[in-house]
Amino acid sequence: MSRIYLIFTVLAISAVAVFALQNRDPITVSFLAGSVQIPKVAVIIGSYILGMITGWGLFGLLKHAIKRSSSGPKKVVIEKQADQ
Repeated sequence: MSRIYLIFTVLAISAVAVFALQNRDPITVSFLAGSVQIPKVAVIIGSYILGMITGWGLFGLLKHAIKRSSSGPKKVVIEKQADQ
């Protein structure tokens, strides 16, 4: 199964790389009050990397939430101390 994931990952990265290399024209990117002119390849690769990072973080949060919910509620035992 890990070979399938590896093949899929290599194909996806190759497709993004080919697409990025075919789109080298400069574009203007605006954010808040500033703007900068950069090549499309930088926007494509930057978007891909940011998507991977946020996807990885979201996957980790969901995995953690599922693990916590499947363990069920924890029982807390409170012992009453005798007054002396």
